[in-house]
Amino acid sequence: MESKIVLITGGSKGIGAELVEFFQNADWQVVSISRTFNYFEADNVYKIACDVSNESDVNKAVSEVIDKFGRIDMLINNAGIGISGAVECTPHEDVKKMFDINVFGLSFFTQACLPHLRKTKGKIINLSSLAAVLPIPYQSYYCASKAAVNLLSDSLRNEVRPFGVQIMTVMPGDVSTSFTDNRIKAKEVGSYGSFVEKSVAVMEKDERGGMSAKRAAKVIFKNATKKEMPHHLVVGTDYKILWFASKLVPKRFLSYILFKMYGGQK
Repeated sequence: MESKIVLITGGSKGIGAELVEFFQNADWQVVSISRTFNYFEADNVYKIACDVSNESDVNKAVSEVIDKFGRIDMLINNAGIGISGAVECTPHEDVKKMFDINVFGLSFFTQACLPHLRKTKGKIINLSSLAAVLPIPYQSYYCASKAAVNLLSDSLRNEVRPFGVQIMTVMPGDVSTSFTDNRIKAKEVGSYGSFVEKSVAVMEKDERGGMSAKRAAKVIFKNATKKEMPHHLVVGTDYKILWFASKLVPKRFLSYILFKMYGGQK
């Protein structure tokens, strides 16, 4: 039986690298997309160096996949970076860099892969975050980028539904990966100095104490390979409760709780 083809962006570390291993062990032909690679070699892992924020690079990468394997059955848009700082003090060049990866990179791969996914009635898995539905102070731009991912995914779902293409949005909570260390931090803090410092310290402590990338990837893999994927996947029981709570409680109350947690007042 011919192996199915899965393309995973950000496949060299964190959740992406773990997903590569899960699919590889399940005999999928894996195409791993990353700027650099530093993990195991395997016969059914095909690596392509690519800047996901460069549309030309993305189109070349997808063309290479089609030339090599002739099809794409699944796209996992996993590549992403974080940013922290007060809105007032965060340079727009840093904001643009993040949106270029988190939103436009995802869009570039989605556009390039969809003609092929229509043929295979394939699947798209978009890695978002609970930050998409939780307005966390000093992560405003990151929250906005992930909210964009959620709404783009939800709207796209009904565009591709007639072609049998499925879309799943994944919202992990805190995961312990190098994402924390690689976050862009605004150097200027202005009047927000101690607030930003305390808020980010709490946030990073939560992330470092979060679930392992392997645990998150296992849940994602299990749901991605179902015949019918869920539309939204929140990883972790505690985070599911938080997600449901965010829908039920008044927005004013939710805002107050997040201020007490991440407002840097302690």
